[in-house]
Amino acid sequence: MVMCRSGQFVEGEMNARKAYEASVKAFGPRAGLTGGVASTLAACLIGLGKLDEASKLLAQIDIPTVTQLAGDPDWGAGVTLLQAQISFRQKDYATARKDLDAVTPVFTRKDAEAYQKHAVESLATELARVQKN
Repeated sequence: MVMCRSGQFVEGEMNARKAYEASVKAFGPRAGLTGGVASTLAACLIGLGKLDEASKLLAQIDIPTVTQLAGDPDWGAGVTLLQAQISFRQKDYATARKDLDAVTPVFTRKDAEAYQKHAVESLATELARVQKN
């Protein structure tokens, strides 16, 4: 996750893919750990512009199972944020806006993770820019 968040997408994808494939093999495609790793792999894929593959991975995640494993009732908001980023890159601004609006309350809280808070702010800025034109 750190590699992809720091822009090292190729290396991050390689590591995340290995972890994802190992989790699928050990626990199955709908396991909580597999879903958690799938979201990391999807983030790397988005950074590389592999949007279709990222979308498919995100669609396969069993969010309630990962939420239970993570112990974070808002874990699924991270998936929705990734979906918003995909929609934005596909120029589907209405869907990106809908997804962004859904997660903004989660990621604007005082205790929100800094990276995701910044991602929400950046996407909101970019949406405002393209929708103004």
